[in-house]
Amino acid sequence: MFTAEFMLQTVAVLLCSGNQVTQLEDSTCGCSAVMAVMNFSLPEMRVRSRTKVVAAGLLLLLTLGTIVFQGTKVGSRSRHDILYAPSSWQNTQKSQLNNDYPWKGGGLQHIPYVWKDTVARRVLPDGNCSCPDETPLISIPLYPYASSKYFGSDFASNPDELKEVMNQRNKEKERLEQRAPPLGPVLFANGKSPLSYPTQGLRVEPMGSIVIPGLKLEELAERTETFDIQLNAQLGVLTTLADIPSVIVEGGGTKHLSISSGSLDHLNRQLQFLAYTNIDFDPDTVDYADIRYIYFQGTIPIRIQHKRFLQIFDFPQDDIAARVTIVTKTFLRYNMLRQLIDSVRQFYPTITIIIADDSEHPEKVEGENIEHYIMPYKKGWFAGRNLAVSQVTTPYFLWVDDDFIFTRKTKIELLLQVAENTNLDVVSLKFLIK
Repeated sequence: MFTAEFMLQTVAVLLCSGNQVTQLEDSTCGCSAVMAVMNFSLPEMRVRSRTKVVAAGLLLLLTLGTIVFQGTKVGSRSRHDILYAPSSWQNTQKSQLNNDYPWKGGGLQHIPYVWKDTVARRVLPDGNCSCPDETPLISIPLYPYASSKYFGSDFASNPDELKEVMNQRNKEKERLEQRAPPLGPVLFANGKSPLSYPTQGLRVEPMGSIVIPGLKLEELAERTETFDIQLNAQLGVLTTLADIPSVIVEGGGTKHLSISSGSLDHLNRQLQFLAYTNIDFDPDTVDYADIRYIYFQGTIPIRIQHKRFLQIFDFPQDDIAARVTIVTKTFLRYNMLRQLIDSVRQFYPTITIIIADDSEHPEKVEGENIEHYIMPYKKGWFAGRNLAVSQVTTPYFLWVDDDFIFTRKTKIELLLQVAENTNLDVVSLKFLIK
């Protein structure tokens, strides 16, 4: 969007001439600088009084236009104007934006602090970002700007379809989350030691950051003039998000952090702003940070692990063919393979069958929803399995040998029911050998 200063510079360039550049060098419009950067060479000309009046009028109009553009903002949209979001998603987003950080409690809010904006922006999760308007009022060529597009605009003609899709995706997301193993709770050590610290449940993304909760020091019977706490990490660095009066912090942004103060309350207030950032990349490991005070010591395990991304499929709940693919590998047994296909078609006429074939003289195996992949001769069972499974596009697949026969007791629905309602990744049916 144009600013008044940019417009003043533009008008100044129009007014400048070879003889007048020196006269405008000290002006706020910066005409000489613009001329130097753009390497313009204007011919000598005399600016008539009429031209000056027109230019002044143009400047006034542009300035007024800028004020109007800057004062005009897109009206606030209601939640339904943007998109249909299930209530559970809205609550999740709200909870993420209003995290109960340690410094919001603990009875130490009366102690002031000075926020470290640069560190906090790097450590804390995004919660107060904003997107620009969908279409800028003025588009400047070669000027980089971000834009956003509201998801609901793609479903403007059929909002009911959007609602149906979002509800279905939300149900699938909830089902997959139920199958995932639950995260362990954050536990704290509060015993005979004066140190309180988390002993379980801290997780951070590789190269990510986390605020360490529950750090606190209790006063011992033997009074000391200065309280000094040492913290050490192995795979990350420790830093503080704010400065507290009467507290000395040494080693911020390193693996070894020292915090000391003559006031126990001020020390505990500083501990509320302690953050950990992983710097040694490992997709699945644990960093054991230790905390020490005098001869007391504790260990803070921090799990470094990627978040589990849910792969959500869009399929009808009652359509087995859209959820399961039958996969097999064959070698020189086309008569048995065709018996398998015929038996499958009796009970699941539309289900997809993927066949990996490494026979010496392959025969054509054709039919509706049959995918036949020819491999080099004697490539092997493992290579055939890998090839066949790589072509699956459904959430589940059923592996069978080419000499299997489906009967009326073969119920893929039962396998699917067990897989979707437990944490099991592999389920099997009993089979009879004849």
